[in-house]
Amino acid sequence: MYRIKSLEPFSRHFIGQKFLDLLKISGNNENSVITVLPEYTEKVATVLRKYREAFDKKKLLQLTFTTLSEYLWLLRSACQALAPLEDKAILYLAAAVSDFYIPSNEMSVHKISSSGPPTISLQLVPKILAPLVNLWVPKAFVVSFKLETDESLLIPKARTALNKYNHNLVIANMLQTRKQQVIIVSKETNYVLSLTNEQLDNGDEIEQLIVKDLIEKHIKFIRSKPTS
Repeated sequence: MYRIKSLEPFSRHFIGQKFLDLLKISGNNENSVITVLPEYTEKVATVLRKYREAFDKKKLLQLTFTTLSEYLWLLRSACQALAPLEDKAILYLAAAVSDFYIPSNEMSVHKISSSGPPTISLQLVPKILAPLVNLWVPKAFVVSFKLETDESLLIPKARTALNKYNHNLVIANMLQTRKQQVIIVSKETNYVLSLTNEQLDNGDEIEQLIVKDLIEKHIKFIRSKPTS
């Protein structure tokens, strides 16, 4: 699930580049041949192979949303679809949902008048983790995120969330260093995953470390459950 115009799997590798700039065309109008420019061939081929593998094996289903209500309803539907998998399901809740919103029934239908400063009333976004963990997918492995700008609040807030919602892990990160370092927080412990400056320069991504770590934890989670 991703918000329209946000980063998408695979195509995110070409953000900042106009896709048509990677291509060239040869031949006449009736027999045109489109190819990738030589300097981009390796990159495009690598991403395309991974995409085709995921698509052909039906490992990728992309669902888009725009509004908060769309996200919440889609998330609920996704959980209902995953619930039969029980502990084999993992939810990676990385969407940065705002703390406040304007309900659709309170939004202006017409253009806002410029005769004076607008008065905007915001409502608290419903806390979705509680029903998700307790009702929708009670046996799944659930991971949430916590982003802060004040380092002293990061771990306490992550642990508060774990104790409040009773899910499995929080991935805590600082806004300033989110692309280089995260802290994996459970109820029992926490530890840092980080990239060196050299790894960053080589194009490595922190998500590679996160996913590897979560796969290992999810496997242990499944094995810890009694077999029927």
